[in-house]
Amino acid sequence: MAHTSPLRFVMTTVGLFIAAFLLVALIAYLMQGVLVFPGSLSKGDRVLSLPEGAEELELAGRDGPLYALLLEHPEPRFGLLFFGGNGEWLARMVPDLEDIRSAGVTVLAVDYPGYGGSAGSPSADGIRDAAEQAYAALAERVGSRGIVVAGRSIGSGPACHLAARQEVAGVALFAPFTRLADAAARHYPFLPVRTLLRHRFDNMAEIAKVEAPVLLFHNVDDELIAPVMSEKLAEAAAGPVTLVLGSSGGHNGLDFGAVDPPGAALREFLATLAVGDPSG
Repeated sequence: MAHTSPLRFVMTTVGLFIAAFLLVALIAYLMQGVLVFPGSLSKGDRVLSLPEGAEELELAGRDGPLYALLLEHPEPRFGLLFFGGNGEWLARMVPDLEDIRSAGVTVLAVDYPGYGGSAGSPSADGIRDAAEQAYAALAERVGSRGIVVAGRSIGSGPACHLAARQEVAGVALFAPFTRLADAAARHYPFLPVRTLLRHRFDNMAEIAKVEAPVLLFHNVDDELIAPVMSEKLAEAAAGPVTLVLGSSGGHNGLDFGAVDPPGAALREFLATLAVGDPSG
């Protein structure tokens, strides 16, 4: 009876391991659209009941119409452009947007391409384009009052992108990452994420160009994006920074009511900004 040599056994085992690894890497590469942008499963879902003082907008995106929601404040101190997380779309975000409006701002938010009521497919480039379109739409409404850009989680990417290129009164980031690749590599340490990832947001490079005041809020028990990333962003920012390390409930404990720590931090931050002075 023939016996398999130890060397052949080791080589076979290694070969199977490499094949399995390459298969997993291939699946991750092909499926990253859903992994990075799970909110794309919401395509077609629009807000069913508009809050008082709210208006649906259609913006011209590069891959088709973008669905946006404007919540007017009767006496806004600023316009605030809000970008949600990768699992959020407008139909789910209305309560948060109402809470933010109650801080004394007119709020505009847009569904990312392929999310909710927006056409197209999600990508970092598409989200950056949507952010530019949303900024232009809000600037028409609030004019010289100034615009604050805010983002939660992946929304910190388009927020930093805009703040590095447009006039803003302030930037508010909640559970932001240094780079999207850094956050992904933390969750998939067994994969060459930095090579496989097609979608890129580099908040470290962008925030180094931002001279407007910046608020960074991060829960110390955030299980998805390490709070040290906010600390690194604080060090890299070109302008004044307020760093708040909270404990309001992990990555998803980021609510904006007046009594919620993130909401209170946002209100305090807005109170420090100069109205009508986009440079802060």
